[in-house]
Amino acid sequence: GAWTERPKEQSLARARQSFDLRLDKKAENYRLLVAGHLEYDAAYRYSSEDFDEPTLNAYEFLAHFREAYIQWSLGKWDITLGRQKVIWGEGMAISHLEAVSPRDIREPGLADLEDLRLPTTASRLGYFRGMHRFEALVIHEPFFGYRTPPMGPYSPMPEILADLEMPLPMGGSVSALEALGKTQLGYSRRPKKWAYNKQQFLSRWLYNGEGLDLGVYAASVLDRDGIFSLSELNADSLV
Repeated sequence: GAWTERPKEQSLARARQSFDLRLDKKAENYRLLVAGHLEYDAAYRYSSEDFDEPTLNAYEFLAHFREAYIQWSLGKWDITLGRQKVIWGEGMAISHLEAVSPRDIREPGLADLEDLRLPTTASRLGYFRGMHRFEALVIHEPFFGYRTPPMGPYSPMPEILADLEMPLPMGGSVSALEALGKTQLGYSRRPKKWAYNKQQFLSRWLYNGEGLDLGVYAASVLDRDGIFSLSELNADSLV
């Protein structure tokens, strides 16, 4: 991949190789699925001195489980435990109800929908009766997906800081970007993973009849976008 709007500064945008491994075992009453993903982008090694550490951590190398779950089918009951992707809501692309799967928005607008969805650790219980489907879901992991770091290639913050003027003690001014110097900015997410008191609960009833589809959803979920805070900004947290 090559940049078209800033070729003089840095023409190479992406040189990514990926490796996917999938183990899928199906039997009459259960299914075991383990899928892993590994990627390395040599574009960030090509000129690593041009990127801060949070950007390299976000883009150069990534290894994670796509999905890792076991599913039991017991008559009209369906139980799924583990790291899983759950499509929540009806829609041709992304439904406004889809508040379950986190997103990989490191490269907004450039990834396929299937690659945007990330799995999360959850327990799911489903019950089928005729045209009706009842489902309850508990998300155990407060994971909010991947996003570009503050000074990353898809972040608006460098331009914002470049336009923000800061007065100098002896007169004149300097942009906030220049004032940062070699200071590196990174995000710290709260709550951390596996917070016991941050479980998320979702439920739905679906009816798929002849010529009529109905759905009722109820949920208590964490705000995926979150709130940006500088309340504990200090020299240690900036590095």
